[in-house]
Amino acid sequence: MEVWVGILAKVHPAIDPAELRMRAHATFGLINSTPHSVRSHGRRLAAGVARPLLERMAMAALTVPPA
Repeated sequence: MEVWVGILAKVHPAIDPAELRMRAHATFGLINSTPHSVRSHGRRLAAGVARPLLERMAMAALTVPPA
């Protein structure tokens, strides 16, 4: 986790490390839930649909400007 926080601190030097840690945890949660995210009531989303969506969500969590 601290490796991610360190990298995010280089991208967002003005953001508090606690917020950067929260962003990293949120992204890990997204990654870890991916197998569940691509299922919808027993139907699977195509990888070509799910992957770009999940990539955009992860990037948004990591790069959103501070409030």
